[in-house]
Amino acid sequence: MAGGATRRSERLLTLVFVLLNSSRGVSRARLRSTIPDYVASDSDQAFERMFERDKDALRELGIPVDTVQLESGYDDEWGYRIDPRAYELPDLTFTTDEMVALELAARAWSAAALEGPASAALRKLESVGLEVPDDARGVPVEPRLSASDPAFPDLLRAVVDKRAVEFSYRKLGSTPETRHVEPWGLVLRLGHTYLVGLDTDRGATRAFRVSRIEGSVKAGRPDAVTVPEGTDLRTLVGDGEPEDASGMARLRVVPQRAMRLRQRAGATPDAAEIDLPFRSLDRLERELAAYGPDVLVIDPPELRAAVIRRLQGVLSR
Repeated sequence: MAGGATRRSERLLTLVFVLLNSSRGVSRARLRSTIPDYVASDSDQAFERMFERDKDALRELGIPVDTVQLESGYDDEWGYRIDPRAYELPDLTFTTDEMVALELAARAWSAAALEGPASAALRKLESVGLEVPDDARGVPVEPRLSASDPAFPDLLRAVVDKRAVEFSYRKLGSTPETRHVEPWGLVLRLGHTYLVGLDTDRGATRAFRVSRIEGSVKAGRPDAVTVPEGTDLRTLVGDGEPEDASGMARLRVVPQRAMRLRQRAGATPDAAEIDLPFRSLDRLERELAAYGPDVLVIDPPELRAAVIRRLQGVLSR
């Protein structure tokens, strides 16, 4: 059963739909007999209180709920409507570059378990007559496996709900440790996502690279975290963690696949194995995992183990 907040949101959306689709206005009696929550009201007084709260909530959101006199035999019969001209957005137009950006954004957010809303947004743009150009819909991007940080969706929810979190964190070259954090926010820097917050075990502010969080994230009760006033998350992240030592990776690659890796390695399209130089082990781990079965890490062992962990995290979602 939907929670109270979800149920109220559904009721408000229904009310907006009903009032938008009435050119002459809708009486209170009609609303009382039409909208499920109003129908289920214990009394007319309960309905009146609920409707007044809903009407005020819509107006606070900037939705113009107008009071209009109804065309009836009674001079004092009033109803309510929403004028589409005052509520709807003007016609939208996008350039090809903007549509490409929207398409890529939808793909990027799908890695954060938000594929439904992002894809739905593009479908809605098309449903109102905005044609997505072929060169936007067919972005020449090589298909990749969604191999984003598995912990990201849970951390994002914890930040929004202000919940403390517990997770296992692996620093490079060390064994995982359990951390307890009051999360203040998530920051993207140099291709990596960082969780910023108060490490309660150490009593100090810390930034954790999300890709180094292993296993599940446990979250506490909501509204338990207070972000200090004036907190600048990007300043707290600073330059992030030092880049990992550079090295050389030995990879087994399916012929005619992973062409970007082949170009960087100076290898032919059919080479079965390639040697790829890298600067950041952590960054290469993320990139290689996105190729799924097309790329197999032979060496170094720590890179192979890291890619396997990331892929296992994807499969467990």
